[in-house]
Amino acid sequence: MDSNISQEREYSTDAVKPTTATPDAEQKAQRQWGRVVREQCRFALNKAIYSRFNPIVQGTTAITLNAGPNGILRQIRITKQGTLIGMLEYYAAVDEAGARRGGHPPSSYLHNLVVSKSATEAQKLRIVRQLIAQLPGNVTFGLTAGPHAKDIDILKRAFAGAGFRRWAQTTYVYSPPTDGSDLVASMKGKRIKSMLRAAKRDLDVIEISPTEFVRFFVRNLEAAGKHNHCSPAIDHALLTNAITRNPPQARLIAARRKPTAENPHPKRFESAIALTWGNDGLVKLFRITYGRNAHQHGTKLLILEGGATAARLGKKLDTDAGTEGGGELYRRFGSFIAHTRHEFVRYPMRQYIQKSYPRIARRLKLGAAPARPLI
Repeated sequence: MDSNISQEREYSTDAVKPTTATPDAEQKAQRQWGRVVREQCRFALNKAIYSRFNPIVQGTTAITLNAGPNGILRQIRITKQGTLIGMLEYYAAVDEAGARRGGHPPSSYLHNLVVSKSATEAQKLRIVRQLIAQLPGNVTFGLTAGPHAKDIDILKRAFAGAGFRRWAQTTYVYSPPTDGSDLVASMKGKRIKSMLRAAKRDLDVIEISPTEFVRFFVRNLEAAGKHNHCSPAIDHALLTNAITRNPPQARLIAARRKPTAENPHPKRFESAIALTWGNDGLVKLFRITYGRNAHQHGTKLLILEGGATAARLGKKLDTDAGTEGGGELYRRFGSFIAHTRHEFVRYPMRQYIQKSYPRIARRLKLGAAPARPLI
């Protein structure tokens, strides 16, 4: 299982970088740039129509509010005659490289963007397009519709029409027993029960802070020689916001060995998980990480604890099979059901220029001041 599992995926823009000038390469580059231009035009056209023309014709009002204390969470609201009909919450912030990144908050996927229960299909499409039109155009976005998102076909049409690309992802969802029965007993895998009992015998589950979690996450990636596609600074801000909300919308836990005569005060984390939840009925494994030579069943124990958290909150546990190893892990439990969710991704033109022509980007000062490194 990959420790660099992320709901916010980074998709490469290498396809539009200059390549060796062969006829095939030139044709491929022309096709890629043609696609990029079409996407940018669709986003601009959607913004022009649904942020200026549509509100006048439909009699609606769009406002964007800060939704968190650190200023990176925002909420778009569409109202008509004072009644809320659509809402979208997102984050936007600058990472350590000076790139502007955005997405859904870790607490909730795109789930119920159209609040109005009386809206027709055509009206729902207009509302979603109007929500998209309020998104800033200079941010790289990754917005995920959860496995149980409402009006998914409308979301697909609206985001495609606004120049977003779509990736289908496999996720595994666990529905914990609602009668308070033992979660280990609810697992159907042949060997998983003995693995979980062994982990319970050896390990304690402890609460940790956002700083401890993010530092552990980054150090594990560095030790494994893997590239970090996430932003530690943004992760820290999002998790701090979620865990300090009232009521909290996150839980950060780690597996640590139990005290023994030889080691009465263990300090090292074996593995850690960031759990987040909101109003979409799901507790999410936002991030998973584990150290070198970690207890082989530590991550499994934390996933089980995630299921226990979901049970207490009356929700389901949503995972992320970001790798083949991740999918195999969840299949071992025997009680996780595969579902599909959809991520809508958009790169602004400045991102393509920064990746393909960095000299020009520096001269035009397309990058923002980078976030302060957390590590």
